[in-house]
Amino acid sequence: MREHRGHPYLTLFRLCQEFGWTPSQVRGQTAADIEKFVVILDELERQSALVPVDEDATTILIAAE
Repeated sequence: MREHRGHPYLTLFRLCQEFGWTPSQVRGQTAADIEKFVVILDELERQSALVPVDEDATTILIAAE
């Protein structure tokens, strides 16, 4: 079963914003390609939520010999 997607206008906006496409260029893509791009963007967003962006949040372990 597919996840619930946002309004098509939001998807159009997101693809234009992420790839620098015009709405006409987005509409020129196949539905299969659009679905792939949305899956990729969703996964990148999910992964970025798991990895801290702030350098101060990074832990460095130093092992003594």
